Amino acid sequence: MEFLLRNLFLTEYGEECYFLPEMSTECIWNADVIITKLFSGESLTCKPEFRYRNRGIVIGLIDSVHKSFGRRPLCYRDMVFISRHSSIEYIYSNVVQAWNQRRQRAHYPPDYSCSNCRPEHASPRELAIAFELMSSTSVAETARKLHISEKTVYAHKYSLMKKFQISNKKEFCNLLNYFRGREAVDVS
Repeated sequence: MEFLLRNLFLTEYGEECYFLPEMSTECIWNADVIITKLFSGESLTCKPEFRYRNRGIVIGLIDSVHKSFGRRPLCYRDMVFISRHSSIEYIYSNVVQAWNQRRQRAHYPPDYSCSNCRPEHASPRELAIAFELMSSTSVAETARKLHISEKTVYAHKYSLMKKFQISNKKEFCNLLNYFRGREAVDVS
């Protein structure tokens, strides 16, 4: 991806391309292009660090472009989603198209604010049940530990999977690890 972007910006726009080492607030602010890996469902959550970007383009590397992304939060709205399995031509044309659109937009609409954004979220109860489910050996054990029915465990798991458009255990685990990491840094 690094080679492709260096080549693209040099040949299409005559501009050098530099890569910043981290996703700090300062690097996000200075970046014209941000590349991030996304798991299924992540594009429906809030990515607070993107609030500090200088309105360049964001490339989201995903497993499959066939999923519907639904109503995305503002931090993902203008993101270019590219499958990890896409051809170089596909990546090239999508990045050029996004870059050209970004250059034509002088200003974002006045409602482009986190206060007007409505990302998907998981309720504390959904998360508590899901975290217990992932640490238990079975749905029955989770239900017994939490003193709830097995149907309730299944209902909360299904609700999370539907909200975040995930379809398998690996994606479910990725979502829970994401939320667990967010809890560790959440200062609200």
